[in-house]
Amino acid sequence: MASTYDFRNLSPYRYVSTSGVVIPDTSDIQEEVVSMFKAVFGQNIDTTPETIIGRLIEAFTVFLRDTVGITAQNACQYNLNAATGIYLDALGALFGVARNSSSRSSVTVTLTGDVNTAIPAGTMFATRDGDAFYLDSDATIPSVEEETGTGKASVIGTALSMNYGPVKCLRGDMVSIVSPISGLDSVTNANDATLGSLGESDDSYRNRIRSAIGGFGGMVPSVYKALYEATYGDDSAKSVRHALVLNNGDGIAVSVKGVTLAPHSIFVCVDAPATITDGWKESVANAIAKSKSLGCGMTSIDDNKTIEKNASDDFGGILTKFYPAQPHSINISTTWMAPIGEPPDLSNRLEEIVAGFGIGATITPEEVLSALALEYPSYRVLSVSFGGGATSVPLNANEIGTTRS
Repeated sequence: MASTYDFRNLSPYRYVSTSGVVIPDTSDIQEEVVSMFKAVFGQNIDTTPETIIGRLIEAFTVFLRDTVGITAQNACQYNLNAATGIYLDALGALFGVARNSSSRSSVTVTLTGDVNTAIPAGTMFATRDGDAFYLDSDATIPSVEEETGTGKASVIGTALSMNYGPVKCLRGDMVSIVSPISGLDSVTNANDATLGSLGESDDSYRNRIRSAIGGFGGMVPSVYKALYEATYGDDSAKSVRHALVLNNGDGIAVSVKGVTLAPHSIFVCVDAPATITDGWKESVANAIAKSKSLGCGMTSIDDNKTIEKNASDDFGGILTKFYPAQPHSINISTTWMAPIGEPPDLSNRLEEIVAGFGIGATITPEEVLSALALEYPSYRVLSVSFGGGATSVPLNANEIGTTRS
């Protein structure tokens, strides 16, 4: 007589104690489903994929994998390394770190038409490139005493872009009235728009939260905050996406993550843009100069890569030293079980995931697998492995992960 099987015996979750990431694992689930079927129907049943039992095992595995994936995704939202969206916002709020919000472009517009014409807020305009803007608040073309002598007059207003981000509107580019208003003849702008910015990505925001947690109560978080504020904006090429600040308050040199810190000094490593300009160097130098203690020295690495830059006169012209993060290549292999078609091309996303762990991080296959499983729920990520069978890749304090050789 066939026995019964208690579904509660399934243990499809794995937990990485060092990082707290909960990972759904398809291969473990399938093995336990096979054991479940054998416990019910006997140890000698044929479980090969082409049999009816094999098909049922596959269906059960897929069902349980999806259920486990949803549960794991919810569990991961309590873990800083894997949380996303509003859950990451909530974790940041616990430490007083708010996400840099998105904003709209704004432009001062001149509205011309018949006197006393009322123009309601929300009136739509368009640029030469077709980008939509709307009037921020009500406006009324002034009375006849202020008119131009032609029976027409003008009023100044502020228009905001419909879309968030750096929507451009150069001088004279506001040309169309999309919402017809009786008595309103034309719209134009005498100056370029003030560009908006895109919202901060999860990777960037997560890195700032980590920075704040790692340095509460001292000079380190002040340097982090100054670095991000000085360089954050719509131009990602100028932004500091990742930074690591190490502080040695002792009177002797100490070694941390492969870097020897001089006594009473800090070490600053930043993820530099592809093209390092003098303006970018000055932004970083100013951020360090205004936030570090006056008596604090600066550790440099003797390999000709350390950047030395004087801050501007506003910050005393202090000489600062900082280090551009060097890429540490990680060879990553993945295996998938795709429901339909081929798995997606992961080359770019894997690069973003690995870099997203930040400077000086310890990266594990489990964390990469978890990130992929959350981002591609319709595919079954079977395994992620590192070259040479490495179980983790600890980065030095001057390194950031990359999948490019």
